[in-house]
Amino acid sequence: MAAGSSSPKAERRALGRAIAMMERSARRHLGFAADAPLSAQKHANVRGQMDCFDESDNTQTYLFWLKRQGFLRYHKPLRRVGQRGFLLDGRYPHKTALVRSSDGTVWAVDSWRGRDGQPPEIMRFTRWKTSDSSDFPYDPSA
Repeated sequence: MAAGSSSPKAERRALGRAIAMMERSARRHLGFAADAPLSAQKHANVRGQMDCFDESDNTQTYLFWLKRQGFLRYHKPLRRVGQRGFLLDGRYPHKTALVRSSDGTVWAVDSWRGRDGQPPEIMRFTRWKTSDSSDFPYDPSA
């Protein structure tokens, strides 16, 4: 996280790398195979496979741990999660962990789209909220 001390943007990049590292460590310690990105119904009941609800809960836990350890200078994790989609709007329900930067901007920290152990996508919540998972290619550095 020291690499992220120079600016909010640098901290978001470091945050993504830290979460990826924590996911890999948890997987090794728990003995699960890496879960597939964009888990779908076909992955239900597969040991170690996580949906967006699992991913957002884990990411939120990592964010609060990083904050308690004093590693976050420019961002504060939020207790609420971000949600979008409810089928009637044509989008499948999806949720994500959130952080608020020191300038008040809320950022989505979404680990669901990438492979287990890859940095999560971190983007402005306003962009995440209005998009669909297929609207843009996976890019953890956005």
